[in-house]
Amino acid sequence: VFIGEDPRAIQANSTLATLLQRTSLFDGSADNILDNASCITLKLPVSATVNGQQVVINTPEDFLVVEAIFDASNDDTDTLVLDFPITAIQADFTEVVLADANALAALAQGCGGENQPDDDLECADILYPVSVSIFSPSQELIDVEILEDDEDLYDLIEDLNEGDIIATIQFPVTVLLADGSRVDAGNLEQLEAILQSAAGTCDEDDD
Repeated sequence: VFIGEDPRAIQANSTLATLLQRTSLFDGSADNILDNASCITLKLPVSATVNGQQVVINTPEDFLVVEAIFDASNDDTDTLVLDFPITAIQADFTEVVLADANALAALAQGCGGENQPDDDLECADILYPVSVSIFSPSQELIDVEILEDDEDLYDLIEDLNEGDIIATIQFPVTVLLADGSRVDAGNLEQLEAILQSAAGTCDEDDD
């Protein structure tokens, strides 16, 4: 048990909590050639008819196969018809099964347009693992959690904002920036400053 406010405790609904959640959102822009939607991604494998050719997309590398078919001719109209049902992964890591193209179009409408500002902060990545001490609202230690990925971090911030827990980060935390450099944060203020200054500093490739 500790008395008073721990300087390492993330404040619910604070600027830092928001930045951390934006950084942890699932980025759906990698497969825009399939779904034209940056806030969702299609769970692989998926099958599609691309300019009349049947293609099975098993891995992200297979997006290049689709692109190559599109680029094979400049004199045709590129078409891609997905085989349904398919599963889409949303920014909050939840999954939804889509029965047809109309369901996909309806879900994609919730995304911003090409290269429009969106919630996810793609210009910085937290390098895992990150250790977090979890306390009850009465400030009794419940557990020490090891965050292994963005989904773990997203869920932690959700629980924090709902008032279920108090969370303190064990520093240092390393952040990978878009230019490939790494910077260490030694406290909450440094971590907030790093993420704040990284926002909007790179091409998020949402097209």
